[in-house]
Amino acid sequence: MNFPLFVARRIRNTQETSFSKTVTWVGVGTISLGISIILIAFSILFGFKSAIQEKLTSFSGNIRVSKLSSNHSISESPIYKNKAWEKSVAQLPYIDHIQSHIQKPGILVGKTGLAGIVIKGIGQDMPHAQIKNNLIKGLPYLKNSQDVIISQILAKQLKISMNQSLILYFLSQPERPRKVKVTGIYETGLDELDKIFILADRDWVGKMNGWSTDSLGSYEIILKKGADLNQSAYYLEKDLPTEW
Repeated sequence: MNFPLFVARRIRNTQETSFSKTVTWVGVGTISLGISIILIAFSILFGFKSAIQEKLTSFSGNIRVSKLSSNHSISESPIYKNKAWEKSVAQLPYIDHIQSHIQKPGILVGKTGLAGIVIKGIGQDMPHAQIKNNLIKGLPYLKNSQDVIISQILAKQLKISMNQSLILYFLSQPERPRKVKVTGIYETGLDELDKIFILADRDWVGKMNGWSTDSLGSYEIILKKGADLNQSAYYLEKDLPTEW
């Protein structure tokens, strides 16, 4: 037997086995790390998606009920309040609560420049906690009819601070400017919303529209967690008042 050759082969085989094991463990470790990174990425993605959905829901609800119209403008056509329908909807097991509002376009004038905005008129049926979710300064409600809550983006753009006044023009009445007072500043983190929406008193906005006190623009419905959106919308649509 060629003893040196035998020893050399054994050493080589041992080295190859050791190297193979190392490569295998490195491969397994790399795959495990990759899977962990993917899982973390998906967790962040779904967490971010969930956070966005919650912010959107807190601002505009899950389901919106408004009058069917061929007019695609921001201004809404009035519908009449229906207390019986509101009560029946509020009692459904998958409904958290129902609220109403009036939406209207306008122009907000501050110390520096102006901004085209959408006025969302809200009432006492919008929970304070819902507003508070996005509030960074001020009160989560409107004490007076001409108080408004604006976004941080608009406050910076118009160089306006808390308790200062702005001039508001309704596009339907450009010759009649109104003075409003900033009593709250919000930030959703969703720029497309923050750039245009301000919150104002619903009855005051309705009055500017010339509507009766029992008229509103639309209902917003907030579902309970876990409720199926499509199924809920289907059942709600079946029971809408015929006069709408």
